[in-house]
Amino acid sequence: MWLDDIVIIPVFGTEVATRRKLEEKGCLFVDTTCGDVMSVWKRVKQYSKDSVTSIIHGKAWHEETKATSSQARASGGGHYLVVFTLAETDYVCDYIVKGGNKAEFLEKFKGAYSEGFDPDIHLTSIGVANQTTMLRSETEEVQRRLKAAMIRKYGEAEVQIHFRFFDTICGATQDR
Repeated sequence: MWLDDIVIIPVFGTEVATRRKLEEKGCLFVDTTCGDVMSVWKRVKQYSKDSVTSIIHGKAWHEETKATSSQARASGGGHYLVVFTLAETDYVCDYIVKGGNKAEFLEKFKGAYSEGFDPDIHLTSIGVANQTTMLRSETEEVQRRLKAAMIRKYGEAEVQIHFRFFDTICGATQDR
């Protein structure tokens, strides 16, 4: 790349490491990252600072979700887990409430969690985020089920310590 190369960052953003590499090369940017996506990033970064694991409702292989999950690790200490389906969400909920086979859990979600993720440790305090293009009704259901699991595990009085949620669904996507 030449010093005057211009890189267009797409609407769904890019991973932290990719952006850093391009910055080191001296590239100029036209950043078209959507404001809704940046709102998700802000929330995920805050979860990380507060030692809250981000549960990201989305597709682990999607560029936006990759960019979002990288925000959880941007300062080095955060963790994330990506859930795509309600069945995966239910599996996580069952693990939160009852525990389970850690090796099986990690194999089931291989490629969808942060390095060093331990479900026995990192599912005790969670915050829901999402790929902004997911259906609102499905993300709300993911959020509802995870919150209910935290209430079953820790009780209604303690839920605010163990569970967070912030609505970051893209309105334009829902309209389409």
